[in-house]
Amino acid sequence: MIRLSGKTILKFLQDHYEFVQDAFNSSKPDFIIDLDKLERLVEEYNVSSKTSMSITKLLDVKFCRQLPTKDYKINKSYVDFLQFIFDDFTLDLPQTLKEKYTTIFDFFTTLKTEVNLDRRIVLIQNIINVIEDFLYAIHRQTQRLFTDTERLRADATDYIDLTKRIETAVYWTDEYINPLNKILERDHPESFYAALVQIQTYSHERQYIADGYKLKREYQKLYGSVLFARAELDANLQKLTRELGPLLDRIKSDSMILSGFYHFVENIDYPEKYIVPVPQLIKKT
Repeated sequence: MIRLSGKTILKFLQDHYEFVQDAFNSSKPDFIIDLDKLERLVEEYNVSSKTSMSITKLLDVKFCRQLPTKDYKINKSYVDFLQFIFDDFTLDLPQTLKEKYTTIFDFFTTLKTEVNLDRRIVLIQNIINVIEDFLYAIHRQTQRLFTDTERLRADATDYIDLTKRIETAVYWTDEYINPLNKILERDHPESFYAALVQIQTYSHERQYIADGYKLKREYQKLYGSVLFARAELDANLQKLTRELGPLLDRIKSDSMILSGFYHFVENIDYPEKYIVPVPQLIKKT
């Protein structure tokens, strides 16, 4: 087994960039790829590239691991980095974001009653880290929804596609947009935004009365992180409510109109198929 280091992993990604991208795309959305497909990708890459690739090499650099089903699962650390590199994010259910919010609130509740200095510092650092993870997840969700929505708006070829577009737009609105709005809603007492306001007030007060420079510095970091997070959430919430939501509504309404027109034209010679009878506007004579 080769010795793993930062340089080793970066060199692997540089030398085999095209293969890694193909494997990444082929494994979505769960980042699991079956053995036959992986072997085929390795063979195709070796034919077209000057550098050699093998499943053994993939295991050596911990790019993936084999599951009991013989499938291969791409390492989550690679997945997160490659999603950033390729600007290609998967959608997570809002419940995943809600769990992060719960974690932050639990840490904050514990922090307010903790008396041990070292544990308070660790709790503050954990809150900052989870807030950062939450912001990254929100950004990723919003960006992916915009990308998919633009693709959905551009793809209107026939009646079946139009029906599917309506269903997809409704699903995204109900399963992503509305739950995300609730998580980020300013005026909701149990929203993530409301928790941030509490943390901001608390950290602002504590940075002036905390014992010792080290603890004061940690509260300052927490205060700065929360201010940044609120600004980022404001921007994302504006995109969701003022851009993405109305865009999905337009897709639904436009698709219904177009699908209705398609149905009308398709059955122009069979008026009995119309749900609502067409009036006799023009007589043949």
